[in-house]
Amino acid sequence: MLFLPVVENNLVVVHCHENCEAHAPLLDSIWLSAAGLLVILLIMYAILRKLTLNIRTANQLMTHLLHLGKDAGRWCQLPDLQPIVFTLGWWRNRIFITEGLLAKCDSKDIDIILQHELAHGRRFDNLRLLLARLFLLVLPARFAQKIYSDLHFYTESSCDFAAAELYGDLDVAETLLRIQKIIPNEFSYFGSELASAFTGAEVERRIRILAAGGEKFGRRQYSQSIGLFVLVLLSFILIDPIHHGIEWIFGLY
Repeated sequence: MLFLPVVENNLVVVHCHENCEAHAPLLDSIWLSAAGLLVILLIMYAILRKLTLNIRTANQLMTHLLHLGKDAGRWCQLPDLQPIVFTLGWWRNRIFITEGLLAKCDSKDIDIILQHELAHGRRFDNLRLLLARLFLLVLPARFAQKIYSDLHFYTESSCDFAAAELYGDLDVAETLLRIQKIIPNEFSYFGSELASAFTGAEVERRIRILAAGGEKFGRRQYSQSIGLFVLVLLSFILIDPIHHGIEWIFGLY
């Protein structure tokens, strides 16, 4: 708003100071302008640097795993006894399943797992989570982690329901429970910005929502939409009092 006074002038009530001349909130300090632009450039540099690093790391990891694994059609089979499954990539996703998981699951469980992971690819969830991490860089770590955890939970739960469209809520919940028991808790081979794993710390919540038929999930989605609308509305409403508050701080009254 400091650099677009015409826009802010439509949101701030016309008022005057000692000379009683109506004014638009213009920015006259070249040093303040330079400082603002510098902060913006630093934020953009941090975001682009992390994005570039993640893209390079993901490409190297994808190439390495495809070289080690065996193409099984809908997934790549990795020669590892640890029971693990994950989706890697942002635009062209690839599902990786270890021999250890295939040996401990029946065909129905594998099909449910694949439907869940394929949903991640259709929804570009890895890209969604990466962008979330990038834009959360400007927030305090604890607050950013809470937002990211919520987003991760909803993406995983959405993919559970995508699989449930074919196999039913209870069957997907049972598969989640079985897979959670055999996949190691210390699974942390890749950063969450690179891979969408079939399991995670929120599995118990996901099972409860599936068992409830998605009713709580739907209500939370609806309430989040209302919350976003209220947040945007309040942002516009607060522009006028914030403008006057800044004037008071700088002693313009």
